[in-house]
Amino acid sequence: MGGLGKTTLAQKIYNHSAIKTHFAGLAWVSISRKWQTDRVLQRILICLVPENKNSILNMDSDKLVEYMLQIQGRKKCLIVLDDIWSTDTWDALKAAFPAGKSMSKLMLTSRNAEVAEHVNLDGFIHKPECLSPEQSWELLKLKALHTGNCLDITRDVKRMEELGREMVEHCAGLPLAIVVLGGILVTKPSLIEWEKVYRDSKSSLKAGKGLGEAYQREILSFLVWSYNDLPPQLKPCFLYLSKFGEDKWIKLETLYQLWIAEGMILSSDKREGETMIQVAESYMGELVHRNMVQVRFNDVESSLTKFESCSLHDLMRDMSLIQAKAEDFFEVIHFQSGNEFHLKSTTESRSASTRVVIRLDEEYSSKEANYYFTKKRNEECYRSILLLGKFGARSLPQALGSHVANFRFLKVFSVEHYTNFSGAFSHINFGRAVGSLVYLRYLSLRDTNLLIFPSLQKLVLLQTLKLDTDKIYVLPWLSRDVLVKMDCLRHLYLPKFKVDVLGRKSKLRFNGLSKLETLENFDTTWCEVKDLRDLINLRKLTLTVRGSFDILEEMMKNLDDVASSPSSCLRKSYLEEDPMPILEMLPVLSVLQMREDTYVGKEMVCSATGFPKLTHLILYKFTNLEKWRVEKGSMPILSHLRIQRCNKLEELPEGLVFLKSLQIYQMPQDFNDRLKRQDGEEGPDFHKISHVLRLIIDGQDYI
Repeated sequence: MGGLGKTTLAQKIYNHSAIKTHFAGLAWVSISRKWQTDRVLQRILICLVPENKNSILNMDSDKLVEYMLQIQGRKKCLIVLDDIWSTDTWDALKAAFPAGKSMSKLMLTSRNAEVAEHVNLDGFIHKPECLSPEQSWELLKLKALHTGNCLDITRDVKRMEELGREMVEHCAGLPLAIVVLGGILVTKPSLIEWEKVYRDSKSSLKAGKGLGEAYQREILSFLVWSYNDLPPQLKPCFLYLSKFGEDKWIKLETLYQLWIAEGMILSSDKREGETMIQVAESYMGELVHRNMVQVRFNDVESSLTKFESCSLHDLMRDMSLIQAKAEDFFEVIHFQSGNEFHLKSTTESRSASTRVVIRLDEEYSSKEANYYFTKKRNEECYRSILLLGKFGARSLPQALGSHVANFRFLKVFSVEHYTNFSGAFSHINFGRAVGSLVYLRYLSLRDTNLLIFPSLQKLVLLQTLKLDTDKIYVLPWLSRDVLVKMDCLRHLYLPKFKVDVLGRKSKLRFNGLSKLETLENFDTTWCEVKDLRDLINLRKLTLTVRGSFDILEEMMKNLDDVASSPSSCLRKSYLEEDPMPILEMLPVLSVLQMREDTYVGKEMVCSATGFPKLTHLILYKFTNLEKWRVEKGSMPILSHLRIQRCNKLEELPEGLVFLKSLQIYQMPQDFNDRLKRQDGEEGPDFHKISHVLRLIIDGQDYI
């Protein structure tokens, strides 16, 4: 039965501090109803040895199994397989897990008790029970009343409790149903509103005698009731979540940008000084408040959003899909090997075809996909196209590239993680075609191998542009001012490593983008530093400084007027002079990443008044650094520090008094030993971090 709290309980165990201390490797993988053996094993291994991700993705089935057994034999691992539906799934995976006794452990969740018994008859099997009437009421009280265990005496307490106890009887002790009911009641402060909910609940869900399929259907009806109770502006935002895959954690920064581009976030809900991203975050907060969405929180204070990612419970997603279909909210086209699909008639309701999700499996049928895009149809009704490839899908239908200009009223176009632009689907033609979609608000070509900068001059309505590929070339006939007329642009993600303006020694310009809030992968090699002063609304900045100390000084001077909390990333600057005296003068800097060969000197000093807002600091591959001094009063709120491959650094500095998390990777053994407490003996530098809540050395917790 779904909704009993199996995954919630497993998460509590998985995230417990004692578990993180005991096991050297942790991996959590949701199996769901559609799975592939190799993909499951790859995801597990990437969790256990993330530094070997590239080689893992290229392993064949036998090598994956061999490597799984090797890793589990080499270190203590806890592997969680969440939501296994059948014994066939385990039979396909079991070769990758030790058959006898092992230092590693396996935990799984399933709605089918036979699965657990099939995996290991001698294993510990926990079957969650439905809550008792008293437990049900306590959970409802916790979720529905702001006062928690203490009822507000100003309310008609006795009558509300009577109503609440009777309503939870309809939930039959199922935690998910009770939590959803609490999410409805928490928005109803008066007794009159509780009485209305009580009347509605009697028609939405009859008291359940058992937990079979019939009751499962009643639970879905109950969830639909919670959807109907949403304010009108939240309903499309909630249905939008079902576009993404089962058990998928959706990055909220991206989701908010999509909501805004689709026109789902109302400007009338925007208060003075607020951004549309913050309004979108408030919408998500309301969905969380109503217990309809699960979220993970950002641990970086400078982040644009409090929430990092979100997901839907399986039953909640089932309800969302049913409701989306009933409302013709979007159309899904799924191309896979041997798949037969139905082309919707263009005479059907307009709303059914305005939003399209196209799913391409790894072995999808390109013939069918090309037929779909070349068949004469009413492309002008489309407003949104998301191409979602399965893990491993690499190429796109050639016909899409040659026909993309036909979808001329698109507001949202997302093509991510595809690496085969070939044949008729050429780089130049595709770039030109995209440039003709003048109504676009959101364009993402993230992690594709598109090499030619699109002709974007006409896309003046664009709000989000994601070009974070590895490298891209700007053709000679494109101006270096290709971006400056896009004055609606709020979020810009540039290529990660290289932009080459062919035929000219010029840099990309950013003057005129005064509304820009996010700018990622700004590189002083090919971006005009002086334009930073015009980005007065910038809230998030990641940049790479290459070259002389003078460039660093110029960059900081131009950031003086930025009244936000940017993050900075410096790499391969080969600075011979200590950059800290310049960087620490930026009063709003909150996240600083200093990566390989940023500084090639031997000593580094952070002065007493420096970095007043810095919370996160990463030092990576400072090959010559020997001494690092932090004066008293410097970095007064630094909470997270990561040091990696600084092999000559002699010791951790004093003065890191507010540090909460310290991560050490690929450092000399002597450096590591100085920080540890082993067999009751404290290392020479242990006193410097005795207040730290979490110490991680090469992936293993020590505090």
